Amino acid sequence: MRILMYLLSGYAVLAAPMNGALAASGPASEGAPGVVAISEDPPGHWIFRSFPGFLPLYVFDGDTPGKSNCDEACAAVWPIIRASETDTATGDWTIVERKYGVRQWAYKGQPVYTFYLDTPNNPKGVGRTATWYLDEYTPDGTRRKVATQSNGKPAWRLLDPNK
Repeated sequence: MRILMYLLSGYAVLAAPMNGALAASGPASEGAPGVVAISEDPPGHWIFRSFPGFLPLYVFDGDTPGKSNCDEACAAVWPIIRASETDTATGDWTIVERKYGVRQWAYKGQPVYTFYLDTPNNPKGVGRTATWYLDEYTPDGTRRKVATQSNGKPAWRLLDPNK
């Protein structure tokens, strides 16, 4: 009996922080894929998060609807929210095809990402601009710059379920 009480107490402690993050009463919570959670932080302000890590989700103003402009080097810093081969679009959530057949979740056509320096309650990627570039080599070994973005205009922003 004592073991059962310890197990139940441990479950209550572990489940309590997740209850708010998985609340189904927030805006746009219906139809979200299983890799997405929604939480209220602060009260009245809803934010999408990755599941199960609860990292804040971002969109990039430099992406075009239905297409990610975040290449492999970018995706190392801004990991994508990957859709499986069997996932299908649902509600405002669609799937973007990336290079090499990788599938990424998109919200209202905007590809969705996390940021590698974030923790669940500390979104460090807000407002960062695209300053990466990718050097690629041609078959003869010549180096060419493929993508640049340093004008500071497109920025990363938290995915807002109210937009």
